[in-house]
Amino acid sequence: SLLQVDWFTPYLLGYLLIYSLVPLVGIVLASKIVIAVALAALPLATALVMSETGTDKRWALLSIPVLYGFSYQWGFLNFLVAAPLGLGFLALAMRHARRPTVWTYSSLGLLSVVLFFCHAMICAFFCLVAACYLIFEVRDLRKSLSRIAPMALVLPVMLVAGFLGGAAWG
Repeated sequence: SLLQVDWFTPYLLGYLLIYSLVPLVGIVLASKIVIAVALAALPLATALVMSETGTDKRWALLSIPVLYGFSYQWGFLNFLVAAPLGLGFLALAMRHARRPTVWTYSSLGLLSVVLFFCHAMICAFFCLVAACYLIFEVRDLRKSLSRIAPMALVLPVMLVAGFLGGAAWG
């Protein structure tokens, strides 16, 4: 009676990944695997953003000291899982600004919803950064709004989660 399962929470993906590995390796090793993959993914996602901007990808090595910062020390699992996905989302938005395709439109919409279920703050931050990037990169308000439109797919999900969960995740 003290705990309740909430499947519609914005902090779900990290726990689901661990939950899916538990039958194979146990809870401790499953947690270590998910954390290790999330930590390894951060420099890779940083390199992906750098390749989209034309920067030397080797600079992504400087993101390695960041891996063991505040989020890691305090055990913010879902933040660790969401951060590389947010950088991947940003790289996709950069590609979408240059060459919008049906794939980039649908991927931006879907990934914005996935980001919400990883971590609400990461979702809001990277959607805002991607929207600003698209507005300033495209320079035509009508075109930039049409390129930002797929990210609006997450708004109804956020509203439903807010009404259902409210103070539980706020």
